[in-house]
Amino acid sequence: MSKKKGQKTSYRGVKALGNGRYQLRVYRTDPVTGKQQERMKTVEARTAKEASRLRELEELRLQSPTAQTPAEDALRSSMLFGALADAWLEEVCNRKHDEDPTQPHLTPATRTRYSDTVRNYLKPFFGRMRSDRIQTDHVARWREDMLSVGLARSTINSHHRVLKTVLASVGHEAAASLKSLNERRDARIHRKEPNLLTPDELDRFLRVAKGRWPQHYALVLVLFTTTMRISTALALRWEDLDLETMEFVVTRRLSGYGAGVEVVPGVKRDRFGEDAPPLLEEVLDELRALRTTFNEKQRISGLLFPTAQGGFRSRNSLRKPFLDICKHAGITKRFTPHGCRRTGAKLYGRTAGTRMAMDIAGHVTDAMHRHYTPLSAAEKGEAGRRAFAGLRLIEGGAEAETGTQTGTPGFEEENASSK
Repeated sequence: MSKKKGQKTSYRGVKALGNGRYQLRVYRTDPVTGKQQERMKTVEARTAKEASRLRELEELRLQSPTAQTPAEDALRSSMLFGALADAWLEEVCNRKHDEDPTQPHLTPATRTRYSDTVRNYLKPFFGRMRSDRIQTDHVARWREDMLSVGLARSTINSHHRVLKTVLASVGHEAAASLKSLNERRDARIHRKEPNLLTPDELDRFLRVAKGRWPQHYALVLVLFTTTMRISTALALRWEDLDLETMEFVVTRRLSGYGAGVEVVPGVKRDRFGEDAPPLLEEVLDELRALRTTFNEKQRISGLLFPTAQGGFRSRNSLRKPFLDICKHAGITKRFTPHGCRRTGAKLYGRTAGTRMAMDIAGHVTDAMHRHYTPLSAAEKGEAGRRAFAGLRLIEGGAEAETGTQTGTPGFEEENASSK
């Protein structure tokens, strides 16, 4: 395929150049002559659909009066956002853990995501604006433009967090209010689908997983019982099993996808920290049974969950199995591999208390732990029944005879004392 001419896609004004690059034909109506003008732009995107959304955003930007203001060029006393974003991106992307472990550094996947956000979502809209003049109204319009072309709110929020970080690097946080700009619509995690399983659903899930996907059963057990992220579990090695204390020693995780995957040190919350979740005997038995199926390359790799070639498994490798397991287990709500972490944290909290659950899951704040372990409607109902165990039942205007003492404890005594 010729990189110069490109290949047409099914999306208007989008040509594929190969290697994740797309050529966009952007149209703009001249406000004076009324004639339609066009310009070409090359962007990087994961799919043609994403490139089409970038093209629509570019057309919206060209029509926005705040996107290009000639008077801004003369006001150099404050850095333009485009220059600020480039300088910030270069600084954070060039940090290396090996060179200076004391400085925060980005994983390969985060570097790629930040670069994509700055290049395709922040600079096209804010690039020619002075950083200290960006206000909440500008950010709100920027978000509305992305919503209008079909970007999910979770995606917009991720771009917004990068914007907040760039502005905060120069002490400007006027446009950093995410809560006031983000409506809780179409949230992936909500009250009825919290991405965690009840104990009964967990039993059904594990039975189906062991019967239909035995090759993944050990990994599934590790995810549930340790509350690990899948990027952490796939980086585990046999040397990470402490059989004396019966713990996993977690000191690394995977970052990136495909050929660009790398092993990074530490845990997600702390690049220099480690976790030590429990290693249950039943889980150890399943891990040993899994190892008996390994070929020579898998054994040499030293990994707990290697591919047939002895490499790292993809973080998406459980997507299809989870869909199949949920279908055959009668679980209709959305449940993903990360839901294992939420389910495990919830069950540890119910059986061993909040402190134990937070330590195993690696949660530093109560707020984060509450986010992972929301109260279900069944739990609230049970709390209500316990709190008002003696509440009189009124049916048809008459008290129902239950054969036991009725009334909320202390209720009649309080009335008698008031008389």
